[in-house]
Amino acid sequence: MRVIAYAVAGAIPLVGLAAMRAAGPEAVSSCGAVQVRTAATGPSTLVTVGVDGVPMSIRVLPQRINAIGRDDDNSLYGIAQPVGARAQFVRISALGQISVLGTARGLGDVFVGTAHAGGLLLLSGNDLVTVQIAGLARTAVPLSAPVEIGDWAFDPTRGALLSISTASGRPALISVDPTIGTVTALGYPAGLPRGSYGAIWLGHNALFALRNETGTTFRVPLDGHAVTRVAMGVPVTAADAASCAVVPTPPASPSPSPVPPSPVVRPTPSPSPVSPSPSPSPPASPISPSAIAVPPSPTALPSPSRPPSPSRPPSPSSLPSPPSPPKAPSPPEPPSPPKPPAVVVAPKPARVVPRPAPPPLILRPVPPQSLVPPRVVVPPALLPTSPQRVSPIVANAESHEQERERSRRRVAVAAAVMTLGAVLARSRTRTR
Repeated sequence: MRVIAYAVAGAIPLVGLAAMRAAGPEAVSSCGAVQVRTAATGPSTLVTVGVDGVPMSIRVLPQRINAIGRDDDNSLYGIAQPVGARAQFVRISALGQISVLGTARGLGDVFVGTAHAGGLLLLSGNDLVTVQIAGLARTAVPLSAPVEIGDWAFDPTRGALLSISTASGRPALISVDPTIGTVTALGYPAGLPRGSYGAIWLGHNALFALRNETGTTFRVPLDGHAVTRVAMGVPVTAADAASCAVVPTPPASPSPSPVPPSPVVRPTPSPSPVSPSPSPSPPASPISPSAIAVPPSPTALPSPSRPPSPSRPPSPSSLPSPPSPPKAPSPPEPPSPPKPPAVVVAPKPARVVPRPAPPPLILRPVPPQSLVPPRVVVPPALLPTSPQRVSPIVANAESHEQERERSRRRVAVAAAVMTLGAVLARSRTRTR
């Protein structure tokens, strides 16, 4: 529901703020920008402002309030100026109720203020005065250059106070270091008219400024874009604003990139020295296919090498392959599969055709010539025969037997010669 709000002090009416919503029990939101607007006479009006800078609701306060600010817990503090009494530090509740914290002595007419880290940051003359909310202890830092401002707001991103200064006659965006008081000009926003900007607050990477002469709210982007007008209003005598307290979260630290595992360099094992043997070693016998040198598993540590013994060195072909060095420890990495065992292939023996053995020769022993026959049992077949007792038939049979024996020998020799020739001819053919 759209209503016209009026703040009344005595018999003098104040022109209400147009396009505002009726104030409910939570007129001051838990976290949002708020303003206090004060006319020439009468108490101040508390105004809740939307994220776009447009007023949302109002509430009439019992006193005139200025220099307000939200602390880190979003509690609203300010300076009250009661009629006929000294200025006071106060706390303003969500319902507009005022609690007095203490007397604001020796500050003069203070109307520029904000809150941060448990303290009120006020401008008194040309000094930046910090008043601790708990105990009201004060510290003062002089500014490095004179400024003409109506309010300032703490920017948690920059860690500085931002405001609009008209000290040079042209509205300038400035920043003030709250610890040492250094004033820095950030630029001159294009499209921002001259005047007094009594209410300053921050939101969505922009600075909002209320011009007292017309009651118009301007949005000043902090990234250099053009200034825009976001709300119209009525002229005010004094105004102030407080931003929603936002504690900047530290940027998340980037996660470390996985470091690729360093390649494992495996040095080539040098052969162990072998002392020469004084006597020549016999030639090594050919290795059978079953004699396979299997290297140890990659995960097993190599055993220390033993010093060479002066005995005969083993054959190079019978030595096992040198064990692989252990892998260097690395980040979690799938274990590499074991290497296949090195297979030593025995040389293929040359094909040799066996040569047939010649038939055994039958030798007939000659009996010794002695007068006295020894007492030796002689087979009947070897007993000497008298020539007179040999019949022609037996002599002819023996002659035929001898002839057949000579023929068998000739055939055996011829077969051996033919076999050897065939082997030589085949060997010549393979060589070509």
